[in-house]
Formats: sequence, C-alpha cells, structure tokens
Amino acid sequence: MARMLIAFLVVAFAHAAVAATSVGVSELEKIVAHAQYKADARAAQELSELQLIERLSGERLARLNAILPGDRSKLALQALADAASFLDLPASDVPADPAPDPTAQQALLATTADYLRKAMPRSPDFFATQLTTQFVDGPAKESSPSAGKPWDTRLHLAAQSSATVRFLAGKEELTAAHREGGASSPSDRRLAVEGVFGPILAIALGDVLASKPAWSHWEHESSGAIAVFNYTVPEEKSHYSVPLPGGFGPSPSTRAYHGEIVVDPASGAILRLTMQAVTKAGSPIARADIMVEYGPVKIATETWTCPLRSVALASVRNLDLMHDLYQFPQMGHAQFQIKINDVSYTEYHLFRTQMRLLPEDGAVDGPGSQTSPPPSPPRNPQP
Repeated sequence: MARMLIAFLVVAFAHAAVAATSVGVSELEKIVAHAQYKADARAAQELSELQLIERLSGERLARLNAILPGDRSKLALQALADAASFLDLPASDVPADPAPDPTAQQALLATTADYLRKAMPRSPDFFATQLTTQFVDGPAKESSPSAGKPWDTRLHLAAQSSATVRFLAGKEELTAAHREGGASSPSDRRLAVEGVFGPILAIALGDVLASKPAWSHWEHESSGAIAVFNYTVPEEKSHYSVPLPGGFGPSPSTRAYHGEIVVDPASGAILRLTMQAVTKAGSPIARADIMVEYGPVKIATETWTCPLRSVALASVRNLDLMHDLYQFPQMGHAQFQIKINDVSYTEYHLFRTQMRLLPEDGAVDGPGSQTSPPPSPPRNPQP
C-alpha cells in the first residue's frame, strides 16, 4: 500500500518566545464583533496576537470572516483557525445525542469501508485548482533576527500560490505552482500534503479502519448529524511517512499516528480526516499533522465526494547533521518553527482529451459538426 507523505522545510533560530493570548471560540467571537469597526491592519494585528484553545467550526469561521473589515484581518483569522484545526470543538458545539450501540457503531465503520472500496476504483479522471496559503511564525523573513530578540510566535503570511492538480488513473499529479511575489521553489511544494486524492483514502481503509476506531461523539452540520471516531495506528502498522526537514538524511520513516475520522452515517463517506504523527524525543520534528475536509462536488453530470480543503501543520527546527544523523551529543538546539499550509481545492473539471475530426481537404467542420470538450490542463506536471 502506498505511503502517505508529509514534508516540510524550515530555517529556525534559537530565541526566547513571546506567548500569545489564549482564547476560546466565544471570546474570539466577541473580539471579532469589535474588530469589524476597526481599520483592517489594526484588526489583523489584534487577531495575530491570539491563540485558540478550541477548534473553530466551518460555519463559525465563515460567519466571522464575513464581518471582518479587510483581507489582512481575514488572513489573520484564517491562520488562527488553521492552527486550531486539531483541537476539540467547544463543548457547546457538541450535541448531547446518545451514542449508537456497539453493533450500530461497527455497522457505521463497515459502511465506510464498503464506501472506500467502491469509491476509489470508480473515481473519475479530473483536474482542479489548488490554492495554497502558507503561514509561519518567527522572523518575517527567513533570515536571522537580531541577537537577543524574542521569538515572534505570531503567525504571518509567508506566500500564496496556485497550481493545477490532476487525478489520472488513480495517480495524483501537480503542475508547477505559481507563487505570488515570485517564482515557486522546491521548498514551497514540499510544505504540502501529498496524496490527498488517492493514497490517503487507501490509508484510511488499510490503516485507520483496521485499527478499530473507537466511538467519540456526534457533530451537527447543515446536512445533518455526522459520526466522529478516534483511532490510533502503531508504528509497525503505519504507512504515514515523515522525512527529515529539508529532505536530508535517510529516506522518510513511518511514524505511529492518531487522529479522528468523521463519516456520513448514511453513505459512509469520509467528511473529515486528521492524522497526527507521534514524534520522538530529540527529533527535529515536534509536530507533523494533516487534516483533510471532504464534501460534495459536481464533476460533469455526477456528484462526487472530493477534497475541499486541507491543512498541513509542522513544528520543526533546523536540522543538526552531527546530532540528528550521527548521534553526537548536543547541548542545545535551534528554535522550533511553526509552518502551516492552508490548501483549498476548487474548480473541479472532468479530464478529457481533445479530438476534432477534419475532412480530407483540411476544411474546418461546419455548424453541424460535433464540438470538442474543453482542453486539458497544462502538461509536464511535477508529482
């Protein structure tokens, strides 16, 4: 079975950190309610100095985003919500509905396994637009800050890029990304989740469901109640790979991981999946977490459950070759840096080849001829 790969590249520096103010979702809503009357830059600054202790639901995020004064404050809210993607919802957002009995729970998971076995082979060839927004903490630019300057824990925008992702014959391909403010670099493409459209579903079937997930709770969305299960996958059964920062050293190693799998009880479709790696003491990687949200997407004449959004969150420090690879003693290490990729998937289209029949004399067909489908996306993808 294919391995799920998450890769990160970071440059970090050892400095004391300045703590952010921790707030819950209800407190955040009050802050945003006042921020809507302020200048965009001022609202963005206030939001960047916060840290959520609860996950912000998609509905709440959309409602708060709609009343903020401008793009900068909206980006600050997005970074705040992304950093909390792996936390629990506020208790008030979790309904008190009774849990299904053990037999019904197993039936739910069996429906999901059946859905995955059928959905993966039937998935059409398509292409979509992938929009990526990168956030980091630490210095505004990847250069060493002044000596003695505290580490800035506020998340700020690092880059934005767009690319075309294609899913052909069960394989995911990505074109070279166009980055705002300059050309893309290999490190831009490495801070991403690889395999959102294919391998992650195989891992959900082979790793996650095989680990016998335990019932957690119900959640409510506009479409109705959805079922949430917790799971843990040990290292010896894992296909979740985490390479060293920058791609140096040995090949990516599999890690134990845990997370949530959220399913539609009617169809068995996966609606949300989180994977949080279990890191090792002394490792240059303190966190390597991913989250993917799925929803209905119309492609041509059919509706499919496809990725809508993903978040990749890493906490990594500069690689120390002598210590991390060759196990030499080390008294201190560089500062861990947070890097987040928020990726949205839009503009899904069925992938078709273009064909047009011409008469022998080379004349263009008349009005009665068949029209060809839209052209395929750019070639030469970079997997």
